[in-house]
Amino acid sequence: MIPETWGRGIAVEAASFWLGFGFDTLRLEEVVAFTVVQNYKSRRVMEKLGMLHDPAENFDFPGVAVEHPIVSL
Repeated sequence: MIPETWGRGIAVEAASFWLGFGFDTLRLEEVVAFTVVQNYKSRRVMEKLGMLHDPAENFDFPGVAVEHPIVSL
């Protein structure tokens, strides 16, 4: 992770390429992404790609303490 590159659209651009590869080249019917609910930046990338958050599919992060930095991203 390189903080200087955050917020420049690189993640969206790269993910968009790989989604295209998955759908167009591999002919996948579906692509699913996972992140913790609190990781708003990753969720925003997914939203920009047209992905939808389904609260019914939320999951716990077993083995990770609530105080862990990944839970509060």
